[in-house]
Amino acid sequence: MSVEIIPIAQAVRSTDPQRKTAWRFNVASDDASGCEVIVPSPGVGFALHVERLWISITAAVTVTIGEGKDSGALLRTLIGSLGGAAGTFCPIDFGETPMRLNENNSLCMDASGAGKVSVIVEGWTEAESRSESPSSSISASASSSVSASPSASASA
Repeated sequence: MSVEIIPIAQAVRSTDPQRKTAWRFNVASDDASGCEVIVPSPGVGFALHVERLWISITAAVTVTIGEGKDSGALLRTLIGSLGGAAGTFCPIDFGETPMRLNENNSLCMDASGAGKVSVIVEGWTEAESRSESPSSSISASASSSVSASPSASASA
């Protein structure tokens, strides 16, 4: 199992480089069946945001994209299975809503068998905000809707 990271130009589109860092990776593997890292984990307090993926599969294998790996398997599947036929090309563009990985997790790929798989991925790493967690914003909005009196909502 060998992974070849092919350097390509990185486009930094950040207006605040201390909070957001753009990146582009080009990774090729002859056998991704043992789970390969595409983008390494950014560290505690940071998360990867994926804008676009281009996946080229030259063998008759399926490929799954996920986050993190443990003992040669993905920790969580995000996309897939893709492919199945030799010569499959899968462009994925998340548009206005990039795919956000959990904090401090790597982007990985796993294949159903040996065969050449190439992935180009674009995105950014961003510092996670510590001021408000998702659970606190949910409880805050839930408490505001619970505190509204029935007569106030009926008159609105």
